[in-house]
Amino acid sequence: MKVKRYLGQHFLNSKKIREKIVNVIKKNCSNINTLVEIGTGEGFLTEDLLKLPISYLGVEKDKDLVQKVKEKFNSINIFEGDARNFDIETLKKPVMVVGNLPYYAAKEIIFNLLKKPSIISSAHFVVQYEFALKFLSRVKGGYYSKYSVWASNYYKVEKEFTIEKEFFSPPPKVRSALISFYPKKNPVVSEEQSLAYFKWCEKLFLKRRKYFLSNFDGEVLKKIKAIFEENGVSVKSRAEEIEPAIFEKIFEEERKQVNLFLD
Repeated sequence: MKVKRYLGQHFLNSKKIREKIVNVIKKNCSNINTLVEIGTGEGFLTEDLLKLPISYLGVEKDKDLVQKVKEKFNSINIFEGDARNFDIETLKKPVMVVGNLPYYAAKEIIFNLLKKPSIISSAHFVVQYEFALKFLSRVKGGYYSKYSVWASNYYKVEKEFTIEKEFFSPPPKVRSALISFYPKKNPVVSEEQSLAYFKWCEKLFLKRRKYFLSNFDGEVLKKIKAIFEENGVSVKSRAEEIEPAIFEKIFEEERKQVNLFLD
């Protein structure tokens, strides 16, 4: 089966995989007001999602695909636009988000949609396998990163299953995975600081070879050293050797000391 390629997207053409995705969704769809599908494509997964007893909204950027899906499904509710700019706060919460994300935009889509955990009931995304590992990895793991630290504060992230290349049209060069995000109650760093927290983590992971403490000075450095001592963390630790809970404490301490990130 040949499928036209749109905007770098790889369509899931496997009924077996779509059924597995829908089974995950069914387990988490109680008390949901809106199910949002990111990237309807030609409607392969959409057909199954529309059968669920939940209010549906599709988000699709490509005009041709929007038209195809509208022709395929009568009265479908679809928003034509880029998911990287979609305002999920306009929807009645709680919202479940589902999507086979285009590789080139996965990061921006995830951070736009998941920056307010209080809106989300759960989110389920098909992404590149190695990108999934960046959210799933634990401290000292090979893929432990800014994504791991950020996600740990706001969400419990789980890998549902891997998806091999041959289940897509056209086949990508790498395998993929379905990962799920389940929001945590009362995160240490507030959701109002979500994007600021990610950018802060991003900055600290840029200097992987340097000691973590080299990023700070003055009174903030003294406070962080105290946090390290209280938690048995070596002053020679690097970013990938520090648990997410320590990142959270340090971020909050730096905010208090230098009045940062108060947007």
